[in-house]
Amino acid sequence: MEPYLHRVVGVYDTQPPAEQARQQLLALGVPAAQIRLLASGVVGAVVGTQRSQGDLPRLVKAALAGGQVVLVVHAHTEAETTLARQVVGQHTQLLGEPDTAPLLSAG
Repeated sequence: MEPYLHRVVGVYDTQPPAEQARQQLLALGVPAAQIRLLASGVVGAVVGTQRSQGDLPRLVKAALAGGQVVLVVHAHTEAETTLARQVVGQHTQLLGEPDTAPLLSAG
């Protein structure tokens, strides 16, 4: 049986809402090692997305190159995936709104 790993990604225009989501995830018990907060200074790193398939690595690199902040949560269970989606979603707005933060998810 293959281990469960799902990535939940939030893209933010500024760091404060991304940091708020990170702090909430930590407070709810998600280990710090499973959460990555990436800013434009680490465009080459794209921590945690290198093994992803599809467009996720490209989207993360583009967001970072554009000066946005990216929060990546590595969920190891379905419950963690649900929790991460809820928390990241609470700190985002609808697409097309100011300070938009799209919520992406990849298995």
